[in-house]
Amino acid sequence: MRFLNASFLLKCFSHSLLILYISFLSFTTFFLSSYLLVNSEYLLTITANDLKIQNSVSEEELASILKAKLNKAFKYALKERSKNYFKKALSKAGIIVLIALLITSAIAYIYKKSFKLQTLIIILGIWLFALVRIFALFPETRLWQYVLEAGLLKPLSLFFLVLWSMLLLNKISYWIIENYFHNILPEGWSATNRKLNRALTLKKVAETTSNSVFVILGILVFLLAMGINLISLVTGAGLLGLALGFIAQDLIKDILTGLSILSDDQFGVGDIIRIKNYAGTVEDFSLKLTRLRNIEGVLITIPNKEISIVENLTSNFSQVDFNIAIDYASDTEKALRILEETACNLAREWPDKIIQKPEVVGIDKLGEYSITLKALVKTLPMQQWIVLRELNLRIKKAFEANNIKPPYPRMIINYANPNDNSDNQIII
Repeated sequence: MRFLNASFLLKCFSHSLLILYISFLSFTTFFLSSYLLVNSEYLLTITANDLKIQNSVSEEELASILKAKLNKAFKYALKERSKNYFKKALSKAGIIVLIALLITSAIAYIYKKSFKLQTLIIILGIWLFALVRIFALFPETRLWQYVLEAGLLKPLSLFFLVLWSMLLLNKISYWIIENYFHNILPEGWSATNRKLNRALTLKKVAETTSNSVFVILGILVFLLAMGINLISLVTGAGLLGLALGFIAQDLIKDILTGLSILSDDQFGVGDIIRIKNYAGTVEDFSLKLTRLRNIEGVLITIPNKEISIVENLTSNFSQVDFNIAIDYASDTEKALRILEETACNLAREWPDKIIQKPEVVGIDKLGEYSITLKALVKTLPMQQWIVLRELNLRIKKAFEANNIKPPYPRMIINYANPNDNSDNQIII
């Protein structure tokens, strides 16, 4: 019995030594070797490449660091699944929702009279950010946090960052353009000054070009920030680019025609022009489009490629082609003197509109019932219609005062008198 007990104790002692030895080996393997074990299960192996990436001295040191991090992460994961943590996370989620409500209410109140699409985008961005923060509080929804951040929040944040940056740069360019053209304009310029029209046209072109440049620049910056290889994109989109090239032919024609109009100074913003059957004031001009506002207030948009012949009614100077018809019975020479005196008096009174002494051409036409007199009055651009209306009024008064009558249709009837051999006339 003693022998059995001694044998049993010896076996137990030897087994204990074996267990202690295995435990020691497991301990040294877990802490000192390049292997990581979790619950006696193999997790990963530390390699030389890992040392280069992590900037560690030895495999054992890196294994120790990773083991500490994993241990900390496991403890935090257990903590996150406790009831106490859930209550605290729920309270934090409520605070986030409350803050988002306060911010969006303030924005909606400030912009209630001018609620635009950009305001709605800002509000949606605030709630998206709040939703991501709430998902990050709970381990069960943290996957959705990563999905929203990587797939939606990061691209949108980057997009709006690039957008606001480009808008800011565009505003700065507008300010530079505005100040530059303000400085080059002459003192005391008026709406009839050709230099002003030229400057306004160049300013419009500079602004539209600035818009196009910053739109293209913003797209390129966004694609680069998203890690998209532009060279591969351009190479892969070769066929698409070829197709777009055919579509862009009209755009290139518009731009080339616009450059030609600009370089030749055919017309500018503020000029009154006629293109084919359309006439009006040039309200806007870019390298692609020309916009006219006609006398009825209708805005007419014409692609520049459609412009071949332009009639500019207000380039450098304008002229009144004044024609008036008088009766054959009126004194023609007297009517010509009155016309000249009236036009010259108007020129002396309006030196800011009439730039040259009026020229009375004389009798322009002998009609069936009337004699047409013609005078030419040279004016500043866009002043010809005001001068024409005033000249019409003054000529009417002067002719009435001097018995110069307007023409009217007449019919002459000849009939023979049977009692005598003379012909008689009735004028109707």
